[in-house]
Amino acid sequence: MANLTIPNLPESLVERIKTAAAEHGRSVEQELRVLLESRFSAKVLKPVRSDAAKTEALKRIRERWKDLPETTAEEVQSWLQNGSFPSGRFQPLGS
Repeated sequence: MANLTIPNLPESLVERIKTAAAEHGRSVEQELRVLLESRFSAKVLKPVRSDAAKTEALKRIRERWKDLPETTAEEVQSWLQNGSFPSGRFQPLGS
């Protein structure tokens, strides 16, 4: 097996790794192996988000969308069929 040395890691990063290792009941080395394996394994794994993270993401989405006009499924279907959105109602992405 290979060994890696990573010089000049910020102390704050090292502390976060130590905290995560302790929370998972692992040594720092074990925690880093798990992190590297999950990120670079041959089988790509989707990150698992906690319920709290999902709830927070939904909260942020709803907050951003709160001022958008109500849109029905029928309106969206019509736009898709016609290939256009009503002028002035929505601004295209990236503009």
